[in-house]
Amino acid sequence: MLSKRYNIYRYTKRYSFKMKECFSIQEINEKEFEIFYKEGFVFLNFFSEDCMSSLVMEPIIEDLFSEFNEKIKFVKMYLENNKDLIKKLEIQRTPSFVLIKDGRILDKFSGEKTFEEIEERLKRFII
Repeated sequence: MLSKRYNIYRYTKRYSFKMKECFSIQEINEKEFEIFYKEGFVFLNFFSEDCMSSLVMEPIIEDLFSEFNEKIKFVKMYLENNKDLIKKLEIQRTPSFVLIKDGRILDKFSGEKTFEEIEERLKRFII
C-alpha cells in the first residue's frame, strides 16, 4: 500500500518508475556520510530509481522516519553514486539498509520488508 505522503508514480519513457515526494528523507553522498555516521543512530537506505523494490520500500521507510525521527537519523544514498562506500559496507543489492550507532554497524539487511519487520529490528537496538 502506498503512503498518502506521495503523489502518484509517473511512468517514464525508459520504463522506470519515479516517485515525487511531498517530503523527504535527506539524500547524502559519501562525503556527507562521514559526518552523519559518527554520532548516534543512523539508518541508511541504499536505493536505485530503476529498482521496483526500492520504490515499494520508500513509503515504508518514510513511515519509519515519522515514527523514529527523534531517535534515529534517516538518510538515503543513491546506489550508483556511492560505489566506494558500497564496497566498504559490502552492499550487494537494492534496496539495502544499514543501522549504525556511533560509527559501528549494528544491523544490515536487504530486500523488501514490512513496516513491522523493520520496526522490530530498530526497536531491538534502540530500547
